[in-house]
Amino acid sequence: QYFAREAIGNFRVNGILLGATKTELYNQLCEESEGLEERMLKYYPLGIISVEKVSKLVSYLLSNDAEYMTGSLIVMDSGYNISR
Repeated sequence: QYFAREAIGNFRVNGILLGATKTELYNQLCEESEGLEERMLKYYPLGIISVEKVSKLVSYLLSNDAEYMTGSLIVMDSGYNISR
């Protein structure tokens, strides 16, 4: 929020708090560790987040549709916070 206050009028500052994301590294770890994905899904009831879904959120934040958003932290954790 400090950076958002400093940047007012010049640009917007927001953050995305991600849960597990289905990247190449995630896929590699799941291949190397038997049962890892099943264990992960216990904590991510909506599934593992795809890179495409993350990029859609980033695109929204960069668009004029989000012109009134700054200093925000957006949680995109596929239900992790409510699963514990």
